[in-house]
Amino acid sequence: MYMDKKDTERAVALEKQAFSCSDSILCVTPFVVGRYRSLFPQIEKRFHFLPNGFDSDDLKNLNLEASGQDGTFTIGYNGSVSPVETLRPILVALHRIWVQERIPIHLSVASKDRLEEVTARFPPAAQAGLIRFHGFLPHRESLERLSRCHALLLTLVDSPATEGVYPAKVFEYMAMNKPILLLNRKTSDLANLIQHTRTGIVWNIDDEEEIVAGVLNLYRQWRDGGVPHDPDQDRINRFDYANLTRELVDHFERVLRLRKAASTSTGGPAGS
Repeated sequence: MYMDKKDTERAVALEKQAFSCSDSILCVTPFVVGRYRSLFPQIEKRFHFLPNGFDSDDLKNLNLEASGQDGTFTIGYNGSVSPVETLRPILVALHRIWVQERIPIHLSVASKDRLEEVTARFPPAAQAGLIRFHGFLPHRESLERLSRCHALLLTLVDSPATEGVYPAKVFEYMAMNKPILLLNRKTSDLANLIQHTRTGIVWNIDDEEEIVAGVLNLYRQWRDGGVPHDPDQDRINRFDYANLTRELVDHFERVLRLRKAASTSTGGPAGS
């Protein structure tokens, strides 16, 4: 959304006003925490990290054994397509693999966007029959479709606008016990999250050769017995909403204790 100078000034003023009367400010990515601490050093201790996560109940009774489609290696993608979350790099790679190696690797897409919007990113991939488009699906059905894939695609352009962004679906992806193929930047916060949890592989989104070689390697591993995947389950479990709720409760209690202690030391009533 475009904001002119007046809109920006109004937003900054509102932000400062909200921060000034807050005991604690929760941010959903480490990047945002660091940014606000640098912008507001006088209250830097008020900023804390509490991420988004996933609901483990949504994944109950899902069969996570990948079956693919028509016996082919299949990569799954759920969500919108846009200039920010672009499918073009993976479609270019899949088409190159098909043309050069005659290996069909499918991209399974569940999205509210129209088929024409998806295929417009790179029409030759659709013309070669490499896209399996399912349209908009109810959440449970979209997860069931995703569970039948061999790997999951996460894509985010490398730009200042996406710096420090965690797409909400990354946490659900991590919980599905399948390798995530992240097209972004190898040094991004999102890449660090994937690497820290050992939930996938990161490729630079602008490096076509790296993406082609990486997908081909995954296909050959699958063909020869399976794609290696050894996620850090303890770190993934931290993002379960049940555990995040406990963190949030602990944080509230800590803030209330500090507020009470501060009030007692100044002799004023709690909340003053």
